[in-house]
Amino acid sequence: MVYSEARQQRVHRTVDQQRAKPRDAGRKAFKKLCAQTFACAVDARQALAQFKATVEVTRSAGEEIRPSAPYGGHGRPAPGQPPERVDSVIAGALASSLAQRRALWAQQRGFVLATNELEDRALRVQEVLGAYKAQSAPERGGRFRKAPQFLASSL
Repeated sequence: MVYSEARQQRVHRTVDQQRAKPRDAGRKAFKKLCAQTFACAVDARQALAQFKATVEVTRSAGEEIRPSAPYGGHGRPAPGQPPERVDSVIAGALASSLAQRRALWAQQRGFVLATNELEDRALRVQEVLGAYKAQSAPERGGRFRKAPQFLASSL
């Protein structure tokens, strides 16, 4: 198993990019849920429970069900005027799970580098890694020669 500082930095960036799209989708869905009004607190709790079951990447933190009392008409209500109805709204915030993020980092931070060297002398990791990296240029040239645009028989 080989660990590298450069690989660890790439893994952090890759994991963050992979989690960005679902995280943003979860935030958007939670914002939409918070904009809804519910007839009662029970309906709001059911909607919140359903939301928690569908969102995987983020978790809700500090959520609460608040009463909302809209008044009819335009402008400020008259003193002593009762609200038209009492609704319930969801308030709260979303937070990313740092434990899940660290677990993904740990899962991808190293890679296995194997050789078929059977002799008793052990190869150093740096020698094997150097030989592995040196293969990339010839393989790119082979990929070019195998491209359909390069085949002479297709002319």
